[in-house]
Amino acid sequence: MQGFYLGFLVATALFCLLLAAYRGGEVSLVAGQGSSLGDLTYDVSSLAAPAATGHKLRLLSYLLTQSAVGPIIRRILLNKNHVEELRYAAAQMPHVMEMDHPIYRMQPDERRDYEAMATSGPDLSTVLREGLGGFSETERLHSAYRSGRVTPSEVLGRVVRAVEQSHAPLRIFSSFNSTDVFDQARASTERYAADAPLSIFDGVPIAVKDMLHVKGHITTHGTPARHPQWRVQAQQCDASDDWQSTSDLDREDVLVRRFRDLGAVILGVTVMTEGGVTPLGWSVAAQGPANPHGVEGYSGGSSGGSAVAVASGLTPISIGFDGGGSIRIPASMSGVVGLAPSFGRVPYEPDNIGATMIKGGPLAATVMDAALAYAVIAPSVPNHFYSILYDNGERGPPSPHLSGVSEAVAGTTRMDLAGVRLGIYWEHFNDSDEDVTAACLEAVQALEKRGAEVVPIRIPHLGLAGLAHGITISSEFAIDYDLLYHASKVPLEPNTRITVGLGSSVTALEVRAAAKLRSWMFSFVTRLFQEQQLDAIITPTIATRVPLFDREAQTFGESNTPLVMAMMRYVNLGNLIGLPGVSIPVGRDVNGFPIGLLVTTRHWHEHTALRIAGALEADPSIQTRLAPQGEYRFDWDSAGLASAA
Repeated sequence: MQGFYLGFLVATALFCLLLAAYRGGEVSLVAGQGSSLGDLTYDVSSLAAPAATGHKLRLLSYLLTQSAVGPIIRRILLNKNHVEELRYAAAQMPHVMEMDHPIYRMQPDERRDYEAMATSGPDLSTVLREGLGGFSETERLHSAYRSGRVTPSEVLGRVVRAVEQSHAPLRIFSSFNSTDVFDQARASTERYAADAPLSIFDGVPIAVKDMLHVKGHITTHGTPARHPQWRVQAQQCDASDDWQSTSDLDREDVLVRRFRDLGAVILGVTVMTEGGVTPLGWSVAAQGPANPHGVEGYSGGSSGGSAVAVASGLTPISIGFDGGGSIRIPASMSGVVGLAPSFGRVPYEPDNIGATMIKGGPLAATVMDAALAYAVIAPSVPNHFYSILYDNGERGPPSPHLSGVSEAVAGTTRMDLAGVRLGIYWEHFNDSDEDVTAACLEAVQALEKRGAEVVPIRIPHLGLAGLAHGITISSEFAIDYDLLYHASKVPLEPNTRITVGLGSSVTALEVRAAAKLRSWMFSFVTRLFQEQQLDAIITPTIATRVPLFDREAQTFGESNTPLVMAMMRYVNLGNLIGLPGVSIPVGRDVNGFPIGLLVTTRHWHEHTALRIAGALEADPSIQTRLAPQGEYRFDWDSAGLASAA
């Protein structure tokens, strides 16, 4: 009995300590404290949060999301990372309007100049018929098909075999139907035989992230909880059936239809992390994807399957989505090109539009492949949500174009970047692992040799902006997964539960404070581009080496917020304020995994990011083509393309 009372007293004391630390939820603000708005002191720092894998992660997830003290501990974690700083900042901007959708509306004269530039570039419909003239795997395939050297059926037959052979080690596809692929390839072969290909994409394999509807495939957003087999359990939990509509096999997203109408062969749906909640890339349900440069490394996420499909050579182009670096991070970690366009640039079906951070874009083998994919997916759709958001649907966003891209990729002149101004916040740039910094600095020097000018810049509150991004996107995860999170029989990974739980613990006051800072940062960076006449801001893509895979993460995943935030250090500003960016490989880290350079440009200037990345790709001194070695690389030359370049 004495032991019982002692245990009871200890438990009571611990509970009281938790309540004391909880302090009623939000931290009370004190006049005169907090950072001054506009303070240029570099404020990026590591977050304080527990990290766990395996059974420890299951226990941590239970403690944080299912135990009686879970809400208290989650609130303590938020307070420990000073979320009140967002409120201090918001209190200093009473006249700043909150921003939810970071869409930039051009002034009339600005749009006039932009459209004039667009007319100087190649017509996109002509590009889709004839290509851009530079090297791309897409045009290489098209040339081989036109010459009769090889047929789509022959190439796709080899691709199917490669997918089947690589499935166990790499786990790229969550849904793949070889019969459907053969049928598409056969139709393409017949068109080439009749000398009537639909476009340069006819017969070219394309993969699609598990966020878009693809006819004949189940779309689950990376979670078994959205698979039809869980429908009965969801109903038993009194869960609405609406969220199961993602399994509709007859639906097809507008982006997928565009590629299919051009004759592309849609391979299937690629693996993503559950709900897109982590950039590490590992899906417990799929047991992948693995990094083709070494299965001991993470692939990056959440568009990991799409990145690995390109890196392993199965396709020159995959479609991904990016709400917190989910295109650019796996592109960097898997050694491919990744373009996350401006917020509002790429139209897609309504399922994902509620998220205010997400942009759809390509992961590609080369900059030219990314440019060709961009030409397909970027044109706006009348009366689409983004067109209405831009100007109530009157004209919609400015037309996408590729002015200057093919010239830069072709490397027609060693000074092809003359007049281009690259902003670098050096303290921020250097806040990465030593080998990452060194490779990216070498790439910057290569850009300078091609005529670009480096302009030192400073951006305030980057750490706070990262916190605002985290608060906003986690609250969006929480509302999206609210039903599943509280349905006891629905399976969610432990890390997903923790992310959703933290998002549900954020207060409305903190979310709206983050929206105010978002608006302020949007205006500050827009002015910075204008006043400094910047064409781009240059950083590494991720601050760390490619993290190595912890085998204990295989069964239950990994939760490591400090690592994740370090990985997202350079990408989250682009999501928070809607800027476009391209990640391009520039070397390897000390473990042999790829390193990416991030080129971030102003709104609607994806062509500038592609131009700069293309000039870098044309420079022989920089390692931009990082093919995996050995068994995890599909050899296009063995498919009959050896002399098709």
